[in-house]
Amino acid sequence: MRLEPIVNYIADNTQLTKAVDLFIHSMPADVKAGVLVVTETTGNYVDHEVKGAYKGRYQIIVRDSDHLASEARAYEMFELLNIINEDTTDYLIVYSRPRNTPIPIGGRSKGDMIEFSINFDFRYHAKNDFLW
Repeated sequence: MRLEPIVNYIADNTQLTKAVDLFIHSMPADVKAGVLVVTETTGNYVDHEVKGAYKGRYQIIVRDSDHLASEARAYEMFELLNIINEDTTDYLIVYSRPRNTPIPIGGRSKGDMIEFSINFDFRYHAKNDFLW
C-alpha cells in the first residue's frame, strides 16, 4: 500500500508539513514533534472480484516531548482519519477506521519523547494500477 495518499490527506487537512513533522515509514530521531505513517508488513489483501480494490492496515505514531501535546495530536489523527466514502486524488477510500484509541508506546523514546500509536483498518480502490 502506498502511504503517500494518506500522508497527503493529513497534510491537506492539518498544519503538518511532509518531511518536516509528517513522515512515511521512518521519522528521524531528532524530530521532537511529529507524525509517522507506517503500513503492516503483511501487505494488502487483494479483492479478486473487484479490480483495483484492496484492504489493509496502517499505523499512526505521534511523537512529542509533552505528554498532553502528544496525546492531543494522537486524538486529532484518530478523528481526522476516521473516514467513510472519501474520494481523494489517488484513492477512493471506502473506509479508514481506527482499531483502537491512541495508546502510549512504552515509556519515553530514545530522544526522551512521548509516543502514541493508533492502528487503522483501511479499504480502498486505487484509481491507478500503480497505487496498489
